[in-house]
Amino acid sequence: MEIRGRDGKRIEELWGKNGARAYLRTMLPGFPNFFMIYGPNTNNFGGLQIVDFEEMVTRFALQCIGGLVTQKKRTIDVSLDAYSRYNDEVDRAEALMIYKDPRANNYYKNDNGRSAANNPIDIRKIWTWLRNPLDGHVSGEQSGDQEAIASPIVRPYFREDLVVE
Repeated sequence: MEIRGRDGKRIEELWGKNGARAYLRTMLPGFPNFFMIYGPNTNNFGGLQIVDFEEMVTRFALQCIGGLVTQKKRTIDVSLDAYSRYNDEVDRAEALMIYKDPRANNYYKNDNGRSAANNPIDIRKIWTWLRNPLDGHVSGEQSGDQEAIASPIVRPYFREDLVVE
């Protein structure tokens, strides 16, 4: 399936340098209103199943779309900077995984030396980041992993990492 974003950009162009990546496993910069339910780095090390992540991403996407409707906006996208910051965080966490040991030769590592399948980030952070894209608050208070809430690196909210037009 061929997928093109703004100005006809192809996913292969975005992924050409470092392989498959996504912001929070679901969004790609330059591909507005596009959400992957099972995107790069979705497989988990932390007790939940893939279907749990698919449900979290689906809720996140629906909240983003709902936010567009209520705010009378047309598109939502992730900034290139946010995409890069998030994937730097994935790389930092992945560096601690056993399959990254230079002596390991395994199917987890792609041609770029990283995994496009596994997610090394603590599940509590992912859950928190996918919780509420409108402002990070649920019922007036932020809930979830406090480290994720305070993170200056990943801010998956409207008018922060998420660009709304």
